[in-house]
Amino acid sequence: MNDPTEIVNYEMRGGPDSGSFAYWTRYFNPDLNQKITDADLEQDPTKREALYVAIQRTYLNDAPLVFIANLGATAAWRDNVQGFLIDGLAYYRFEDVSITR
Repeated sequence: MNDPTEIVNYEMRGGPDSGSFAYWTRYFNPDLNQKITDADLEQDPTKREALYVAIQRTYLNDAPLVFIANLGATAAWRDNVQGFLIDGLAYYRFEDVSITR
């Protein structure tokens, strides 16, 4: 799913009904949960973006997790491999790959 709702509901929403308990941190912020619900229901893309920015700021300020590194995806290509792609979600796409000798 290429939508932020999946991540914020799984990793940031806390409380007794959250399922993963906010990515096993037991973090619970009712105000943040409401922001997540508002973003889930908002249909206007510009307003949704602003809501997700506010969600991220709240979460980072509360710091239930401390991020010490942001490692980018790494991959190597060869001249004889065509069609390999790493998509926006960091999935390796092989369906169009061809190899020449």
